[in-house]
Amino acid sequence: MATTYKAGHRPRVRVEGLATGRDTAVLCSINSKTAYFRCRFVVGEMACEVEKVEIIRHADGTPVLETEQWPPLTPYDTGERLEPSVWVTPDRRRPEEHEPDRYGRVDFNNDENATDVTVWVERGESGGTVINIDGHSEIERVVVNAMDNSVAPIVDLGEDESAVEFRGQTPRGFGYSEFRDRQGVVLEVQESSIATERMLWVGANDSRAHLTEDQVHVMRDLLTYWLNGMSQPGTEGGE
Repeated sequence: MATTYKAGHRPRVRVEGLATGRDTAVLCSINSKTAYFRCRFVVGEMACEVEKVEIIRHADGTPVLETEQWPPLTPYDTGERLEPSVWVTPDRRRPEEHEPDRYGRVDFNNDENATDVTVWVERGESGGTVINIDGHSEIERVVVNAMDNSVAPIVDLGEDESAVEFRGQTPRGFGYSEFRDRQGVVLEVQESSIATERMLWVGANDSRAHLTEDQVHVMRDLLTYWLNGMSQPGTEGGE
């Protein structure tokens, strides 16, 4: 992705190392890494690193003020946000080219114009709405808000979905992860800062439990017991 300037709207730039016409170049487009410019002495566009370009005048000839931030990069240019790109669908006048699977798909590209994620939404078999996410690189998390706004699960995804680890750190360097329960309440698992023994905070902000290592082991065993189906009626240990 890049900020592109059409003819007649191109700022004048000074390019470091440009041998001819020191102030005769105009900016064509720019992203977080590369600037593309034209010079009257060279046919076609030239490219250089962003750091070598200084924008000195606007297209209308007015100078760039010190208070202005140039180049005016967008979150798409810097990679802070991925830019959506809708898949091209067939011409309705050519039914032989009909590809129903292309409809509604959106690629989200990074600042190098490479696709990180493809997303599309469709009706599920039960009548609900299904959000499909095809990750082309590691996905840190997926936040989904249901239509009634009562469910907002946070799901951590990665190349190894079985890997379990803290997903962030507190300002003091203690690991933590968070997720939302069925009612949308944010729950946290965070390392304790207590220095005398290993402890763990577990629960919602306003009602967190402070567990010792032995208590964490007990909780782990109980959760594993439940996950293995031992608490289901008709199984060993069930009621």
